[in-house]
Order: sequence, then structure tokens, then C-alpha cells
Amino acid sequence: MRLKPKTKYQSISLAVPFIAEIKKHIMFNPRYRSIADFAREAIREKMQRDQSEAMEVFNKIYRRKSDEELVKGMKNDKNLNDFSLE
Repeated sequence: MRLKPKTKYQSISLAVPFIAEIKKHIMFNPRYRSIADFAREAIREKMQRDQSEAMEVFNKIYRRKSDEELVKGMKNDKNLNDFSLE
């Protein structure tokens, strides 16, 4: 049995036309030195954007739950019986 050496990199496969578009983009954008540089940054940005969107949803749910708990607590507060919350 042949064992592959352990490395800290793996490869991904992309369609040839997609690679061609990335190469064009790299030629006109000196910010990227290689397809790997471009892909690394694009993937990192996508993951950050997805994480931000997930946090927004979490915050909306958490905020709504907190607001509902606050209103429930206010309804049960004997000092606030004179006020209507609905």
C-alpha cells in the first residue's frame, strides 16, 4: 500500500472556461500573482460574507427573542399594570 505524504495543501478542480476567466482577470490585476492567490482571496471573502449574513440572521432572531422576553417580563411586572403593551 502506497501512502501519500502529508502536506498542508490540497487541490480543487475548476472548469477550464472558469480558469481561463480567472487567468484573464489576473493578467489585468497585478494584485494576484497566481490562480491560487485569486482563489484563496475569493473563497475567504465568500466565507466572511456568509458568516456575516449568518450573524445578521442570528442577531435578528436573538433580538426578537430578547424583545419578546422583555415584553413578557414587563407584562408580569406588578409596577407596570397601569400600562397597556398591546
